[in-house]
Amino acid sequence: MKPQPPLLALIAFLFLTACHKDDLQFIYSRDGIYGANEVFVIPTGEAAKILGKWMVNSITVKHKISTFVQTNNYVGRPVDYIDFRTDGKVYTFTLNNSDTSKYFVRSEKEITIDTDPATVKLLTANKLVLYSYDEVGSLGFTEVTYDLRK
Repeated sequence: MKPQPPLLALIAFLFLTACHKDDLQFIYSRDGIYGANEVFVIPTGEAAKILGKWMVNSITVKHKISTFVQTNNYVGRPVDYIDFRTDGKVYTFTLNNSDTSKYFVRSEKEITIDTDPATVKLLTANKLVLYSYDEVGSLGFTEVTYDLRK
């Protein structure tokens, strides 16, 4: 019996589109860029403490450009939160603005939100402190500290 053209087309389609998931992913690089197709893995062990809804105690932002330094401290309100879900998304609500981002827990001390790396300074069952540092050219930096509670 001779194969039918639709069957040959289906086989050709499956052959051409069959690839491993890893082939589609970008590799983590030292400059902090992560692949858009990276697969989320639910954190386990100590890192799993990050999961859930965290209330905002404060957010401190420090900008330094050349000799100019500005520090802003936002005190969280009862409605402000950051919610790390098991689907790899983090939902935030602060300053009457909501946002949804992808996140990845790299280790007990490192997390990436979208493509922005952050250091986990403190993680207990009831307290989370995240810190991020971003250079602004050769003239300065921006650093942000999130103080959160459950």
